[in-house]
Amino acid sequence: MEFSKYLKKLREENKLSIRQLALYSNVSPAYLSQIENGSRGTPSPEVLKKLYKPLKVPYENLLRAAGYIDEEKKGPYNTNFNPLSEINELVEKYGIEQMGFFDIEEWKNLSPEDVRLIEEHFKMIVKLAKERNKKK
Repeated sequence: MEFSKYLKKLREENKLSIRQLALYSNVSPAYLSQIENGSRGTPSPEVLKKLYKPLKVPYENLLRAAGYIDEEKKGPYNTNFNPLSEINELVEKYGIEQMGFFDIEEWKNLSPEDVRLIEEHFKMIVKLAKERNKKK
């Protein structure tokens, strides 16, 4: 399925107007409309990262639909996706003070979905730490 049609299908399945999706994703409604009507090319992975949560779909699914993931190779291609950079952003976002990469070559091979799972783990750690601090 062409990405423009896929985006519109997801938006409609979630009962979102273009304006609502724009508000939830911080992507301009004009840009979203252009993507859906096919007058704009495939959005960048950075834009897709803003869309996956309001569309309630894994980030990797959007990357795949946009052609950024090669099914044959089962990994990213034609993208600037950098797992180490993504994880470092998460470390900063969640205030994790110390983290090291053991066997860094393995970390470089993480998929966008792997990074999303790491973010879920970080959220849980932060939540548990806050609860523990409240009990003290």
